[in-house]
Order: sequence, then structure tokens, then C-alpha cells
Amino acid sequence: MLLTTKEIESMVPKRLISTNVATNPKNKPMLGCAHYLILDAYPDPRNKEAQQFLGATIGCWLKMDFATSEEDAEAIARDKLKGLWVVSDVVDYQIVDENCYQADNNDGIDFFRQCLVDGFVANIHHYPRETVSVGNSHDETQLNLLQTAALLNDQGCVSLYSTLDKQWANGVTPEGVDFIPLWVGSDPPSPWLDYWPDYESYKITANELIALLPSFQTIDCWVGLGTSFSSLVMVHPLALKDALGGAEPVGRNK
Repeated sequence: MLLTTKEIESMVPKRLISTNVATNPKNKPMLGCAHYLILDAYPDPRNKEAQQFLGATIGCWLKMDFATSEEDAEAIARDKLKGLWVVSDVVDYQIVDENCYQADNNDGIDFFRQCLVDGFVANIHHYPRETVSVGNSHDETQLNLLQTAALLNDQGCVSLYSTLDKQWANGVTPEGVDFIPLWVGSDPPSPWLDYWPDYESYKITANELIALLPSFQTIDCWVGLGTSFSSLVMVHPLALKDALGGAEPVGRNK
């Protein structure tokens, strides 16, 4: 079945991304089921307007005749979001029908019904990108992830680790997000050491970091990336992993 793009609107929370069905010009609802996926995602680096967001949870509904399997549904959802969001993980997958929403008090049934008309619908819940600062500092340093990744590739990084507890230093942002701090180079800025007095500096190479970052994702921790002496900017761990793989070395001429 051929699809034509009806609209792509990604920057407003809970705004739909909809794809119209060319063979259903009258937009009459059709009875049936739908693939439903919950995706974890982070902003595509090319989508500059979305860099204000740390990541997103995206609910996607696809009419059954659009995909023959869960794998097909995931591939279509990834393609529809391409250039806007990078899908890092499929959190959940179900086949749903209208009976699944009988006790639903949110917008789920509306998204389901619209997918039967338009074929594909995405509901995006954004997480704002937070900056945590030490003391009374309110540093609003903007994050350039590719540039920071290039520095990490060149210099490595350092975090804090407790050999006694066998765990990384971690904290919680004002919005309740768990994070693990990282700083470019070999020494964490001294003001941060007071927050984790029983932790020691732990140097990490770029290759070691690439191997570690998926484990941060597994335990639902963002990375608090040091962008200045006094500030940590929250980053999706898999966004940083991908940036490390695509960043140009420091000093390379373009």
C-alpha cells in the first residue's frame, strides 16, 4: 500500500505525526487491529530545534496491513521518525484493538482510531534537557554533542567510582532524572568532589566509554556531561555513544 505524507509535526508535546493513506481518500475509519510500539528515542543531531530535549518516549500505532510482523512495524516506525528522532530501543510491542482501550482515560483510543484512518500515528512525550550546576552557579552552556565527542575521543574522560560499593557516582536532577557524571580529560573539577566524598577518580578511554554507555541505558541513567567547570548537561547515553562513533578527531580539516 502506498503512503503519502500528510503532516510531520514533532516539536510540540503530544503532537501527532500522521501519514495519510493514499488508497483511503475519504478517510473513513476502518475496523481492525493495530501494531502498537513504545519507543525510546533521542533527537537526531540534524534536528537542531529538538536539541532542547534530552530524549523522548514515543508511542506509535500502525494499521495492521502496513506491516506483517513486529520487525516490519519497528522498521516503518524508525523510517517515519528518521531525521527527527533516533530510536534507541523498543520498550514494548503489542497488537491492539478498540477493546484494549475500554478503560483508557487518556488519548490512547483517539490515536488508535486515527491510525486506522491515516495508517501511522506517533505520540511524542519529550524529556527536557537539564543542566545541573554546582553551588550558586547557573551556567547555561549549550551542548555541542559532536564537538564534545571529538574531545572525548581525543582526551578520554573521567568519572567517579566507589570500589567499596562497586558503583559509579550518580545523582538525581531537579526533574527526578538519574545520571552518572562524566568530564572530558583526566581530572574531575574539584567542586564536584564534595558531592561524592567516598568516590575516586576513574579514567575511561573513548573505546571503554563506548562499551560502557549501553549499561548506563540499561539501568535508566542519563549521562551528566561536564560542559564547564561548574555544570553538567544531561545526555542520552546512546546519543553519546553514536556521537563518539561519528565525531571527527580534534584538529581534522574539513
